[in-house]
Amino acid sequence: MKTFSLLALLAATANAVSLYLVGDSTMAKHSTSEGIQGWGEKIGAYLTGITIVNKAVSGRSARSYTREGKWAAVAALLAKGDYVVIEFGHNDGGDPATYDTASVYGEGTDTVTVTLSDGTVETVYTWPTYVGWMIDDAVAKGATPIISSQLPTILMRMSQLRLIRLLVS
Repeated sequence: MKTFSLLALLAATANAVSLYLVGDSTMAKHSTSEGIQGWGEKIGAYLTGITIVNKAVSGRSARSYTREGKWAAVAALLAKGDYVVIEFGHNDGGDPATYDTASVYGEGTDTVTVTLSDGTVETVYTWPTYVGWMIDDAVAKGATPIISSQLPTILMRMSQLRLIRLLVS
């Protein structure tokens, strides 16, 4: 089994390349008054010769980041040799009809159609579908995608619901 250090990999290939960060609050920039800080703000202190481009946005999911055009904007910037860390999952759980960040439960090609509060009709896909599109776009541009995500929180909630049903039965 081959193992590697992300920092060593990036340092070895840091000839005018960029490291793009896309995700949620766990890596996003925050104002001092918020009292929190995403890890994306600190990683630059450990890397030299590489440009850090933090495009993470608090409260976003793979679905909302895609819908809002944020991923398309990052994909347009990617160049051969760049890296992109994709970190979603924290805000991806829930019912897509109720939460505008939630993905369809599962890992297949299932979809649901929902109407957002502003009246927009949206086809919602599974979390792996959104992340898969990001991976495909990055690879097509010659960039290296790095996945740093937990599973969508819906998996935990569904497990808790099953456990509660078992306990009540």
